[in-house]
Amino acid sequence: MLGCLLFPNLVLLFYPVTRGSVVLQAAGLSYPDAIRYHRWLGHAVMVMVTAHSLGFWGVWVYQQQWLKEALDQGDRINNLAGGVSFLSGLALWLSSLEVARRSNYEVFYKLHHIGFWGFTFAGCCHVSSMFWYFLPGLILYGIDGVYRIQQALWEGNVTDNNKSNNSGSVQIWEAGASRNNSICYMLLSAPRYAVSATGFIWLNVPDVSWHSWHPFEYFAVPLKSNTCYNGENNSQNNQSRSGSSSSTGILVHIKAYDRWTKDLIKLVAAQQQRSGSSSSSSSSSSSSSSS
Repeated sequence: MLGCLLFPNLVLLFYPVTRGSVVLQAAGLSYPDAIRYHRWLGHAVMVMVTAHSLGFWGVWVYQQQWLKEALDQGDRINNLAGGVSFLSGLALWLSSLEVARRSNYEVFYKLHHIGFWGFTFAGCCHVSSMFWYFLPGLILYGIDGVYRIQQALWEGNVTDNNKSNNSGSVQIWEAGASRNNSICYMLLSAPRYAVSATGFIWLNVPDVSWHSWHPFEYFAVPLKSNTCYNGENNSQNNQSRSGSSSSTGILVHIKAYDRWTKDLIKLVAAQQQRSGSSSSSSSSSSSSSSS
């Protein structure tokens, strides 16, 4: 019975994770609101999966047939695949809890994808009819994934504006960190697809990790030609902005949560310190020349 109750939840489970889905647009849901429903549905699915699996395992243990039944690969129901699906979903579920997710986002991200494919593929092997309940959401998720890959290849990684702007790079106009390295901000050049006033972007900083992508909420701000957002003048940034094809920037605030964000903030602080030292040296040289 619990296995049958999973089916309507599985149909709805993948709809909220498709950020560019027409379903969300038709429902008038933003991505953060949709993710909230995805979490609720995910918790409901895993509660039923856990009760379903542990219920059968408990009966088999009581009958002293657990090993035989757990490894059974029948034609209609594959119990071995069902156990793999349950354990994959359990790893996904535990890593998605707020305590685990905020302490190490990279582990959560990897286990979420690995657990997702293990749960989905093994679940379809467990009961073949489950595939048809996965299919609608998987189609939308696949279309959204292809669209995001195309965007990533189009726009590329985050680079410093002092370096050459390779094709598909997002430049950093400004960056600064707090004194205790607990938070930092970055003002980025707006990608061509980031047209809304606020939203989410995925950042990859090769100097921190070449393979890790992390999501952040951004705010679109105008790029001013005379003043930096930290209140200081920066002629190099102003010249870069005047030559930029975009007059809109993306302002991102990043708080130190896990190792990746802490390393990024340290990198920003080190760059900020080097920039401050070079500015002081330039000022001293100018004063000596004028005297």
